[in-house]
Formats: sequence, C-alpha cells, structure tokens
Amino acid sequence: MAEHSGVFWVDASIRLKGNNTDRLWEKLQIGKGMVFFASAFAHSNFATTRAGMYDYLPTDKEKMKDLGSIGATAMLLYNTKFVYEHYIKWWVLCALNRYCIAPDGSRKYCDPYDTYEEKYHFYRNCHRFDQA
Repeated sequence: MAEHSGVFWVDASIRLKGNNTDRLWEKLQIGKGMVFFASAFAHSNFATTRAGMYDYLPTDKEKMKDLGSIGATAMLLYNTKFVYEHYIKWWVLCALNRYCIAPDGSRKYCDPYDTYEEKYHFYRNCHRFDQA
C-alpha cells in the first residue's frame, strides 16, 4: 500500500460476476475506506482463536464471545488514516511476530461442539490460522 492507494484482495474461491460497481463505491465511502465481502460461520472468533493472539491485538475478549465469525472472502482497502490505524497497523505487527500469528500451542483442528454456548462462549482448543 506504500506504492498504491488501495488493494483489492480476493480469495481464490471467489468468482466476480457483472460489472455494476455503484453499490461497491457507496459501501466504500460508508466504510471509511474499506469493504469486506464476507460469509458467516456458525461459531465465534473467540471459540477458534488461541488466546495468545489477544496479547498483541486490541480486542475485548468478552465481546468476541457474542460476535459470529466471518470469512473475509474478499476485501477492498484504501490507505486511509482510519484503515491504517484500526486494521493495517495491527495486521502487520501481528504478522511480523511469531507469537501473535501462531501462538504457542496452536492447532488447526477444533474440538467438536453441540450447543450455542460451546460454539460461541468457549474456546474450542484450536486456532483458525486463516480467519483468526
């Protein structure tokens, strides 16, 4: 983002259809320089993120328990002050620190769950490296 004012990242599983971008630009302005195209998962980020990562990111763990996890299948980001201070800065700092990006004890596969409480409010003994 040092060379360009924005970046459009798209997961390999995504297919773009059509060319009407009016709604995209509206959302970009509302979002202070960012738009996420996301799909919802049936669990919280809290349940699938190793606690060590929270030592490096400004996060309210209690609030995370009630927020559903989303998969960032595509995102359009512009290098605005808001995007930099709230997202890019923290992503880069975490990516450069082994203990943040892959906290000790991290494992890919999660323990199974049966209830709402288990999939939102309890840590499921795993770390979703791709979504944490």
